[in-house]
Amino acid sequence: MQRKGRNACTTRCIDTGRPALTEKERIKRRTKSWKKYNILHPEKRVITRRKAYKKRKTNEKKLPIKKQNELKQKRKINMRYYHQKNRNYGKTMKKWYYKQKELVYNHYGNKCSCCGEKQIFFLSIDHINGNGRKHREKVGKGAKFYHWIVKNNFPKELQILCSNCNTGKHRNKGICPSKKKHKIQKKEGELIRIVHGHR
Repeated sequence: MQRKGRNACTTRCIDTGRPALTEKERIKRRTKSWKKYNILHPEKRVITRRKAYKKRKTNEKKLPIKKQNELKQKRKINMRYYHQKNRNYGKTMKKWYYKQKELVYNHYGNKCSCCGEKQIFFLSIDHINGNGRKHREKVGKGAKFYHWIVKNNFPKELQILCSNCNTGKHRNKGICPSKKKHKIQKKEGELIRIVHGHR
């Protein structure tokens, strides 16, 4: 008989007679299974983390105040230890982020596809067909999004827009207002008024 569930490896296996797994071996096995799951289902990773965080918070609120303070102190100690151990992690991540960003921007022309703006601080990536928010929720934001673009050979559904064109496109039902032909109305005399597609 093979045992199933959490207590499968706590006692000696009846079939093989092997000794019980230690805590380290169990953790290794668990991490391997989680890594495989995260690779196969990247979109569910964020959802599972959020659910676990909410569960932990609700369970902590039920505990007495002394226990809650003890857990907060333990968390602070663990965070300090983590930051001391991984001080250079943030610097390496920033370098990797800017490298991915440079690759993407250079491929798409390093300028706004609508008005031709070349200042990098004004530029951003835009989805031509819309639904950018939903796509970023699945793939990820920031460096993860740039990495996804490089991994998928720079899809044609994306383009670079400046902040003005991007907000104008969002407010004008998917059409950039600078693309519309400006109608010039000449009045009697010297006044000339430019109307952006409407009167």
